[in-house]
Amino acid sequence: MNPWSGGGKVEKFNLVDECRQRGVEPVVLSRGDDLLQLARNEKGMNDEMSYIVVHALADYPAWQAGAALRAMGQQLLHVATGEGTNGWIPHTYGIIERYIPEQVAAMRAARQQHWAIDFTAINWIHVPVALASLLAVFAMVGRAAWRRRLDDLTLLAATVSLAMNLKTRALICSLCKW
Repeated sequence: MNPWSGGGKVEKFNLVDECRQRGVEPVVLSRGDDLLQLARNEKGMNDEMSYIVVHALADYPAWQAGAALRAMGQQLLHVATGEGTNGWIPHTYGIIERYIPEQVAAMRAARQQHWAIDFTAINWIHVPVALASLLAVFAMVGRAAWRRRLDDLTLLAATVSLAMNLKTRALICSLCKW
């Protein structure tokens, strides 16, 4: 509960005692508290979130599956280096400033923070190779499924191809940081 919001309703309606009477241990904010950290520390939050997730999956399985498939498809097709980035990362700055303040100057000076990196040349190679490797994985698994021979060798080849695709993306992204 935030005693300073709502015009002081926490105190006015004696909400702390009301919660305790109903068997709920309230969490009351103090000056300087981090609201997100308080929420993470609360064990009751885990139970409540678990309940929400389990019941959402049980009540809307088709919607959940559809959302997961759409997200997976979008992520698989976003293969260009730099795609989907926007540079708005205040949470990251906050974490760096709080836990490793000696790194703030270096982070703010990095080329990525000023959008001084052009990915066009890299993407001329990266996009076709990434899409071709994904197509090869789907063709390999599709062919095996069509022939009803999803054997260990086919699954291993598909796994290795996907892993190489992801590792190549990670390598290209890391080289861009230099």
